[in-house]
Amino acid sequence: MIKRFNEFLKESYRPNEGQDGSISLSLGDGDLELFQTEGSLRTLITDEKISLVGNDLWYHEDDKQTIDTLSNYFDL
Repeated sequence: MIKRFNEFLKESYRPNEGQDGSISLSLGDGDLELFQTEGSLRTLITDEKISLVGNDLWYHEDDKQTIDTLSNYFDL
């Protein structure tokens, strides 16, 4: 039960700098435009699976589903 609670807490934090388990990817301006046109990328933001801070994309290093989606668009 404690393990499930810890997993819930981890999932409730949006990935960002200083957040344990978060890693970043630097994006170019063309890459950032994909977030305007691609629904699956917008959904990741809405679901708080990723964060965009300037040109940095932050995500949890062990979130396989998010990584799979991102790898369709970017070289991770």
